Amino acid sequence: MDGSPLNVLGSASFNVNIFSHSVNHDIHVVRGLSNHLIIGFDFITKHGLSLDAGKNTVFWSHKSGST
Repeated sequence: MDGSPLNVLGSASFNVNIFSHSVNHDIHVVRGLSNHLIIGFDFITKHGLSLDAGKNTVFWSHKSGST
């Protein structure tokens, strides 16, 4: 990152499906990113997604239904 502002093309609220778990979240479309998708810390904490860097895995930390 070079500190320059992001070129946000738009934002919308979408249902996101990960591992058969559906959540609603605001998605921002940004031009010129080096990755197609970035899952931010806001998404991770709001929806209870857990990361295990040692095992290179991602999982839901709770077993509730859609949030």
